[in-house]
Amino acid sequence: MPKSLELEKILQWENLTLTCEICNQNKSSADPNAENIIDPYAMEPMDHLMFVGPFIFDRGTPLGVATREILDLKRPELVERRIERMEAIMSLVATICRPDIPVAARRAIYRDMMLKEAAPSSPYSAMTRDLIDSVRNRLPADVL
Repeated sequence: MPKSLELEKILQWENLTLTCEICNQNKSSADPNAENIIDPYAMEPMDHLMFVGPFIFDRGTPLGVATREILDLKRPELVERRIERMEAIMSLVATICRPDIPVAARRAIYRDMMLKEAAPSSPYSAMTRDLIDSVRNRLPADVL
């Protein structure tokens, strides 16, 4: 909730989130409830948005449509940053699949990837979780 609408929430932990400057400016002083902007801490973004590679599409829900358009989640520089993030994740996945690396090390890399890269508080976490889910069946069973 923007401080311009509810100043008393300015320091409430559940009202704070990390966001890029442009998304924050696009949201501006809009009331997220009235404008149908997804609260990623109160709902699952993937129920309303989906990733196809670095591209994000709404699932036809009012929340998905409004969030994608108001925040301009399709802007080129954001797509480019998603590509960079995907390449980094796929590099980790390639390492996890290498049979010449001890299983314990690959498990640690997988665990670290899930804890750090796919955590809800991490940048691009929804896309990262979606990407990991799409390659999970190719990950070695002894690592999962």
